[in-house]
Amino acid sequence: MQGFRKFLRGTGGKVLLAVIIIPFVITAFYGYFTGGGGSEVVAKVEGNPIYWPQVEQETARMQQRLASQVPGVDQRTLDQLVRPSMALEGLINEALVLNNALALKLNVSETQALRYLAQLEDFQDNGRFSSNQLERVARNLGYTPNGLLRMVSRDLLQNQWRMGLLQTEFALPKELQELKRLGEQERDVEYALVSVQELAGKQNVDDEQLSEFYSKNSEQFILPEHFVVSYLELGLDDVEGIEVTDEDVRAAYETRRKAMEQDDAGSERRRIAHIYIDPASVGGFEAARDKLQDVKQAIEAGELDFATAARDYSEDFASANSAGQLGLLSKQDLPDSLSQVAFSLAQDEISEPVRSDDGYHLLLVEHIQSKRTSFASFEEMQDTLREELFKIKAESVLFDKVGQLEELAFEHPDLEMPAEVLGLELKVSEPFSLQAPFEPFTNPDAVDELMAPEVRDGSHNSRLVEVGEDSYFVFHVTEIIPAKPIPLEEVADEIRSQVAYEQASELLAEQKQKLEQALQSGSTFDELVAILDTDTKELLGLQRDSSEPITRFAFSIQRTTGDAPMMAVRQLSNGDLALVKINEIRDGETLLSPEEQQQTLAILARMESQYVEQLLTEALRERGKVKRYSSRIDRLQSRGSGDDFD
Repeated sequence: MQGFRKFLRGTGGKVLLAVIIIPFVITAFYGYFTGGGGSEVVAKVEGNPIYWPQVEQETARMQQRLASQVPGVDQRTLDQLVRPSMALEGLINEALVLNNALALKLNVSETQALRYLAQLEDFQDNGRFSSNQLERVARNLGYTPNGLLRMVSRDLLQNQWRMGLLQTEFALPKELQELKRLGEQERDVEYALVSVQELAGKQNVDDEQLSEFYSKNSEQFILPEHFVVSYLELGLDDVEGIEVTDEDVRAAYETRRKAMEQDDAGSERRRIAHIYIDPASVGGFEAARDKLQDVKQAIEAGELDFATAARDYSEDFASANSAGQLGLLSKQDLPDSLSQVAFSLAQDEISEPVRSDDGYHLLLVEHIQSKRTSFASFEEMQDTLREELFKIKAESVLFDKVGQLEELAFEHPDLEMPAEVLGLELKVSEPFSLQAPFEPFTNPDAVDELMAPEVRDGSHNSRLVEVGEDSYFVFHVTEIIPAKPIPLEEVADEIRSQVAYEQASELLAEQKQKLEQALQSGSTFDELVAILDTDTKELLGLQRDSSEPITRFAFSIQRTTGDAPMMAVRQLSNGDLALVKINEIRDGETLLSPEEQQQTLAILARMESQYVEQLLTEALRERGKVKRYSSRIDRLQSRGSGDDFD
């Protein structure tokens, strides 16, 4: 294993990695767009298979979306939150929707799909749809053009199903009026509130109660085991002797400038016309060349223009009537023999007869469309380049040091020799627990290493753990302080507060019961307040979005008819006891302009359609023939996707 690591740091190893990685990337990319294959079927929907690569790619897509919404979330958390089984359920829903759309005889033809693609910039050339672009994009995605059109047709069909729901759902002005009446409603409220925390502060907790609680809940008062580790840290700051010369910076600048120029050249496009002669029609390649030579001389003598010559002589009938035009092409769009000549000509220049595999061509460059990238001067870029080169060189040295540290930590029973060889400071941590970890152990990989039996018992050093960008950490467990009970005197204040809170909660529960009984017997609000023995407060114009603690409770009290009081009692989520009386209710009466009303009704209709879609999808899941192979997902997840299942 150590020899393999040394090999990877050499040139041969880097070449090997390139040979391995590039096909892997290509294969993974192709698999995404082909939707998997082989026999790795993890579910069937109405007999149609869903393959494991589809599940993997959907899982990755969902994780990527979550990561964009929660910056800084680590991969382990993403793996726990977004499981392949979740992605599979989404794919099953999509398949059920597609089947239902087909059952309803909805249809999107490939012609409709083609019209849709023609509107997208990726499939256009100079603002117009290009079949060449369609073929190129399809090929890049691992499809034939027809295969891509079928895939787009399927997606449009699913969208047609959803749009059917959206366009058939509607909201009535009366619904909007009711929502505004309730949403903008105001209530005048009178209430009494007893704080559980304030009541707890008035409770007396004696020593006997403390001891009893401590004995019954001893598992709550355990000091967890603590660890002491010796450790080495290795990062870019530990790399010394890096030098970046002016020559290095100048060479980097020239390399980048040439690369930009090559990129500009590779992106150049030319509008090209041609005249083609088929050797079979004139007696061979030599005769075809001579005929084109005569045509060229006639054009140069002014006897013909190129467009007329193309119409009269070209045997490429698809382009002859269009002045021989082939369109705006990149170098890759032409065979090598033609592209080399076409991209060496000046604008409006006509080539000599050029031979291809199928005949001879006379080429005319009508227009050159070049990309010209503005490139900063050396003076503007030199500081940035110097920093980049320094980091590249430092990372290269760091990579070698990381390999050395990994080998030394593996070969020695502790970290003294690795520290001496690499000139690193051997540090010792303060005792820490995993409940309040020493910073590197906030990294899950470091915790995994700590829990490995051979590392935990101190017989081996940990493996090298990457704890940040260009930051590495290796440790040795020097001491484990066992878990032990925390003495009563150290937690007495905490227990006293907890017991007092429980006593206060019990008192409030008893008061709540008394209030409910009094309320049922017809007691007035003042009589109920007297039971609580506290002050009352008043809130005028309370709205649903208020931050007042009793807001949700106050709006949960139903409106009564006649003179019946609107009162209720409840223990709130924070433990406080609340008694609330509603004195007046004023419904929302805001008027919307016709435009605002139309927009709001459209939003309500969209919300309703989404709800109906959810209900329909659930119904399809209940009725549809869905077979899941859960065990296969577990095995594929643990072993990778290399196994085959029948």
